[in-house]
Amino acid sequence: MDCPALKAWGEQKERTGKVITDQLAAQIAGRYLKQLMDEGYDSRREIYTMTVPEVLSHLDAVVAEAKELGEMPALPVIA
Repeated sequence: MDCPALKAWGEQKERTGKVITDQLAAQIAGRYLKQLMDEGYDSRREIYTMTVPEVLSHLDAVVAEAKELGEMPALPVIA
């Protein structure tokens, strides 16, 4: 099975020497789901998948926000 998330984990390790932790994975998923909601996602779909560039882009945004705040950002709240 070809899993973009696993490829993204490997690419992150290769590009920075650091791994994507469970906490970062939750942040990435939360940002992605919030983006889908903001864009008017198709609620009939059972699953959404991210590409490697999408995972890494969301990861970079989470890390940048954490550096700016001095701590890990709160997970997005979808109201």
